[in-house]
Amino acid sequence: MNRLGPDEARGVGPAALLAPEHGVVPFTGRGRELAELRSWARSRDPVALRLLSGLGGVGKTRLALELGRRLRRTGWTVVHVPVGQEVSALSRVVGARRVLLVLDTAGCRPGLTPMLDAIGAAPWRGHLRILCIARTGGQWWRRERWTSTLWAEHTPPVTHMALDPAPDRVPDVMFDSALGLAADRPDDVPALLDGVAARFARKLGKPVPRIRFEPTPGLRLRALDLHATALAAVLDGGREPVDPATALGVVLEHERGGWVRSATAAGLVAGAGGTAEAALAAATLLGDSSDDGLRAALRCAGVEPDTQTPETVGWLRAHLFRVPRLAELFVARVLAESDELIDACTSDLEQGQACKVLEAATRMSLDRPAAKRDVTGELIAVAVSALPDQHPKDLACLMRVARRLPRSAGPLAVPVLDRLTHRIADLAGPGTTTRCARRLWPTSASCWSQRATPTPPWCSWGRR
Repeated sequence: MNRLGPDEARGVGPAALLAPEHGVVPFTGRGRELAELRSWARSRDPVALRLLSGLGGVGKTRLALELGRRLRRTGWTVVHVPVGQEVSALSRVVGARRVLLVLDTAGCRPGLTPMLDAIGAAPWRGHLRILCIARTGGQWWRRERWTSTLWAEHTPPVTHMALDPAPDRVPDVMFDSALGLAADRPDDVPALLDGVAARFARKLGKPVPRIRFEPTPGLRLRALDLHATALAAVLDGGREPVDPATALGVVLEHERGGWVRSATAAGLVAGAGGTAEAALAAATLLGDSSDDGLRAALRCAGVEPDTQTPETVGWLRAHLFRVPRLAELFVARVLAESDELIDACTSDLEQGQACKVLEAATRMSLDRPAAKRDVTGELIAVAVSALPDQHPKDLACLMRVARRLPRSAGPLAVPVLDRLTHRIADLAGPGTTTRCARRLWPTSASCWSQRATPTPPWCSWGRR
């Protein structure tokens, strides 16, 4: 479920318009945060890191894109680093005077530490800024400082910006002279929705609907929820009231309905339970968009190798979701309907595949997509069981995984996390359980040291 870079975000359905890389809706409501990031970039430090965190859909990627756009106008080199190319991306900008590297989904990148090590090995002569984007900070973020040699002889500043769900709206952010629309007040959500809907309608060649806006009481609206509300109204023609809490689901159903003809033409079975949706869910979960990865996803969906064609692989690649929360909602709903598909996607996982499944499950656990049942605990369980723990070299992987797992992974994951801790302790050697616990969760070390048989701190978290 890694987000595609700005040059890769295409997509064939209307849901792709929600991808921040397309910029259909003008940048809005994060003026204070943008000013703070620009000030951070222009500081005198040769190297500086910042974590930009927030729940899915609050506008992290769009804020980073806007920062990059404005810095480019003043001579900066801005690179959105693809997953797996962290070190090579750094080598390509050596010699540039001012560089911003943006790493989305930074919490799941094994290549982040080697990249930081490479920076420490060759002190930067200009200005290098590394902007890491993730849904949460926590142990994985602190671990980069513990394990990277960048801090052995240097002390680059590390800062953290957490985005609130609701931005601070500026009165004229939605003004569009071509459309004649403007928000009169900072909290004028209906006017903002009208402006967003006009943008989507113009892109799709549809009439601008009258939006019937019925928000769930107490819901803190994220930018993606507002945009999905407007897009759902455009797709529905304004016939039904739209609740931002369910707007992504409405957009998803329109997207699924649009697959029928193209999936059939590609030799797949469309509709609920069909091979098209099963293959798309498997490909999204396993996170491999190569030809081999997509063919493996087709096999998980029951499409035999001798019936796979370039058209089926091409259809699958073209329909991969460009919006992570929409992808997670789709995967959660499809997997919740099929135990067979869960088994097919998680059987005989290799270590890399297991880490991809863990990444997907932990991201889903933060936003809890609305499905018939929560499959995140099941996915975490099968993925953890696939991680090797037979040799000392496996210890680093297990500890990296443990630090990245969320503390609120749900009751199904509590025993899994417990077993993972003890696997780490057993592999590290006799009598090391408490010491490993301190390294994994240093803030909880005192309460662990008082117990002969440690009980992981997430046991209490799961009951809250």
